[in-house]
Amino acid sequence: MRRKITAVFLIIVLCMMGCSSKMNPQKADYMNNIYNSVQKIDQEDLKDVKKDNLEMVSGKIKKITMRGGKRSLLIEDIKGMEYIFHINEHTIVMTFEKLKIGQNVDIIFNGILTRSIPPQGNAMIVNGLKV
Repeated sequence: MRRKITAVFLIIVLCMMGCSSKMNPQKADYMNNIYNSVQKIDQEDLKDVKKDNLEMVSGKIKKITMRGGKRSLLIEDIKGMEYIFHINEHTIVMTFEKLKIGQNVDIIFNGILTRSIPPQGNAMIVNGLKV
């Protein structure tokens, strides 16, 4: 990506050096084409960044922790892997009753987990299933 940006920057600088104060229509079209191609590259790079990789973990709640008014859930999936998911004011909790230890839940998150043991992430949606 850095090579693309450097190459485009060098092309723009060289083109600008070759431009005179009175630009003819051909040079103006050429400069517009370069400008448009630079915009397309930037938009394609942004599309890659904006993609959300939502993932889901299903498991049982092993522990519920409260710190400073914020909840965290220790979840164990069917393979025995443990995860900690933090619940904040933006998290949607879909359940008719309070979350309980031993309850099955589906947690949807943005796909980002820490490398700690157990991995930690921020829950976007918590779907509490009936016990």
